[in-house]
Amino acid sequence: MKSIQVDRFVSFIDSEGLPVLLPTLFSISMNRMGYVPERKERVNKTTGEVEVILDKIEVSQHTINQYEGVILHFLQYVEQQSQVNSKLPNVHMHTHATSEFINTYLNDYLISDLKKGINTATQVRSVLTAYYNYLSLFEITNTKNLYIYPKLRKEAQKNVIRKRAYKYILKSTRTMMLLECKTVRDELLLRFGFECGLRSMENTSLFLENFTYAKKPVKGFLTLFDELKQKDKQVFEYLLIITKARRNEGSPARIIYIPRSLLEKCHQYYLTERPDSNSNSLFVSYETNHSGNAITVKCATRIFTEVKNKLLSSSSVDDIVLNEENSYHHLRHSFATEKFHVLCRGTPHHSITPGHAVISEMARLMGHKINKKEFAQEVTMRYIRSVDFMLIAEKV
Repeated sequence: MKSIQVDRFVSFIDSEGLPVLLPTLFSISMNRMGYVPERKERVNKTTGEVEVILDKIEVSQHTINQYEGVILHFLQYVEQQSQVNSKLPNVHMHTHATSEFINTYLNDYLISDLKKGINTATQVRSVLTAYYNYLSLFEITNTKNLYIYPKLRKEAQKNVIRKRAYKYILKSTRTMMLLECKTVRDELLLRFGFECGLRSMENTSLFLENFTYAKKPVKGFLTLFDELKQKDKQVFEYLLIITKARRNEGSPARIIYIPRSLLEKCHQYYLTERPDSNSNSLFVSYETNHSGNAITVKCATRIFTEVKNKLLSSSSVDDIVLNEENSYHHLRHSFATEKFHVLCRGTPHHSITPGHAVISEMARLMGHKINKKEFAQEVTMRYIRSVDFMLIAEKV
C-alpha cells in the first residue's frame, strides 16, 4: 500500500498496484475545495429532535498533507490485517470497517503497540472521523464513533511526555506537588513559581516591611496583608526588585501580580507558621542552626527537588506527568506559557512574531530584557511550543 503525488492530489495504490478510489477522491476534494466535513448535532426547533448535520472546516495545505499521510497509514494497517485474517475487510472494502475495528487501530495498535502519544492519537481520530464523514455524504458508509479509550488516555500522554522533560508542568501535577509539601512555606514557594513566575532566588526578594526603590515608596507584604480587608480586590501588586545575586544578569525590577488566594495563604503562613524572626524576608528558614534567618536563594529549588523525587518514587508515579529533569524554573515557565496563551486573546499563537505586543508584555511580566532579535525569536518559539503541548495535555 502506497500513495503517489499526482499534480495537486494524492493517488492511493494497493500492494498489487491497483488504485484505491475513495481515499483518492477525498484527497482531490480536500485539495480542490480546501475543507473537510465535521459532524455536528443540533436541536430542531420545530420537532425538538436532535439532528446530525455535517459542517465544513477549512484546512491548510499543510493540514491536507497530514490528512493524506494519516489515511495512508490506516490503509496500510487495513491491508496488513486483511492478509492475516481474511474475515476482515481488505483495503478496497475499508468502507465496511466498523467503529470497533477503527478504534482498535487507534487505541491498541497506535497507542499500545506503537507507543504513539496523545497528540498523534488525537490527530488520527480527527482525520479518520473527517474521512468517514466525507464518505457518509455519499451514503457509501455511516459516520463512525471514534474515541480514545479512557484507560489508554493516560498511557498515550505518557508515551510522548515521559520521553522528555516538558518545561510546562501540568496543573494536575502541580496540585499533587502541593499536596506533598511538608509546610505552608514550601507550598507557597512552589505557588510563587507557577502563579507569579518567580525564579527560585526571587523568593528571597519578598519583604515584609515597606521599602524605598528608585526614591519611591514600595509596599511590603505587611501592607498587602492589610489590603486583604478590601473584599472586592482580587489581585495585589508587589514590586520585585533586583537582588544583588541577579544584578549581573540585567533583569529589571518588575511588578508581580499576586492572586488573592495566594496572598491569603501568605497571611496564614505569617500568622500561624512563620517562626519569630527579626528578618525582613517573608520566607525564613526552619533549619535548627538557621531558624528565623532568611531563606537561601536555592531554598525553593531544593523544595521542588524533594517533592519531585518523592512523587517519582511513589506508587502513584504512573499518574504523574513529571520527569527527573524537571526543575523549579519549569514552574516559572508554566506561568509564562499560560500567560502567553491568555495574552494572545484568540489570536493564533503561531502567528505571534518577535515584534508583537504580546512578546513585549511577556518580557515585562517575566523580567526579560530582549535586546537582540535572535533572543526574542528564541523566547517566542519557546512559548509557542509550550502552548502547543499545554493545549493538548490540558485539553483546553
